[in-house]
Amino acid sequence: MKNFSATARQQRGREKYFNKLDSQMKLPHRSLQSLGLDHKEFLPVRAHATKIILKAAKFVVFLSSYIDNKLLRQCSGFLIEWDENSKDAVVLTSTHLICCEDSLNEWSGEHKYAPDAEVYIQLADDRIKAQLLYYHKHYGFALIRVTMGRPAELAHFGNEVNLAQLLYVLGRDENFNIQLSNGRVQYEGLTIYEYHHHIHIEAVVHELHAFIDSRLIVRILHFDIDHTNVVVHTWRASHRNGNVMGMASLSANMGFIPSPVLLKCLHLWRVHGCIPRIQLGMKFSPIIFQNLIYIEKISRECNTERGLIVEEVARGSVVEKLDMRNGDIILSVNGECVSTTVELELMLLRICEDNLVRGNGLGSNVDIPVDVFYRNRGRKCNPDRMRLTTIMSDDVEIIEEAYVDLTLE
Repeated sequence: MKNFSATARQQRGREKYFNKLDSQMKLPHRSLQSLGLDHKEFLPVRAHATKIILKAAKFVVFLSSYIDNKLLRQCSGFLIEWDENSKDAVVLTSTHLICCEDSLNEWSGEHKYAPDAEVYIQLADDRIKAQLLYYHKHYGFALIRVTMGRPAELAHFGNEVNLAQLLYVLGRDENFNIQLSNGRVQYEGLTIYEYHHHIHIEAVVHELHAFIDSRLIVRILHFDIDHTNVVVHTWRASHRNGNVMGMASLSANMGFIPSPVLLKCLHLWRVHGCIPRIQLGMKFSPIIFQNLIYIEKISRECNTERGLIVEEVARGSVVEKLDMRNGDIILSVNGECVSTTVELELMLLRICEDNLVRGNGLGSNVDIPVDVFYRNRGRKCNPDRMRLTTIMSDDVEIIEEAYVDLTLE
């Protein structure tokens, strides 16, 4: 009987212990989800990363949109400008905020937007009605204007995103709590359904995926905490840490728009009031992201290890009439070699800017020399130059029905 009583007391003690522990975990400071800083990969830089995250959180806001007083979308955004005289701030966010109909295929042109939707910005202690200032259908970002007091911080952009770079992914939920994930920039190409200006990142903390899927966080900030100097298997923090490295899209592969593309787009909008783009009528896949066996095959056939493989050619397009086919390789555009689709997008934006400076506006024709390896023609693979005449447009590029060469090897 004595042993039974001791066992009962131990059982009651265990129940009391776990009940108290459960109550503690429900306290506000313990109930919020882990932000990934406990992962062993980040322990050497946890203190520094915490400072960066807390500083970056000061320019991250939560936005919501409504149509006829009904909730349309919710997402995050970040403050990039503030005017001392007008007290107006500009928030960069995703066009998903005003998207009323979307599609898994970005090239389909099936996304529909509601630019007249009412937009609200949630700050730490206030909810303010805002105004849509500008949005770009192809690049997928929107600028929101809001009148507010001086922000504690404004976002600063990095100039370059590198493969395998460690990034944190930061956003806010509807309770204004920050949501955080992390991962490295992936050494992989895009799917044929994604726009060329995206880069993939591998998220480490899987809890974030639920927020993306449930649309509580649909536009997430990427900011750099890259530790480039490796010292005795630990990281020494770089002084460049804390820069915004891009803005996340809704890609299932955690795609994001890198900061160089955002910077160029913002520059064009500020200086010229528009963001034109040259529509080539093709989808590409970089050679450097192929498997090694295929890279070696291309190297033997074409004597190159760089360039863009044509994945699809739009039916009825100019390039189809110029006999471009799936599997052909774009070696250079406008005299510059291209290795990734992001490099291509930046090059096309620079070409558009040069034309705007010369006084050529939207709808103007642009002649671009393109060096091509025509493959699978029954002849030796030699480079050739074609001149592609296309127009500058600020509308979304649609490549829905494409030419498919089933004989491609």
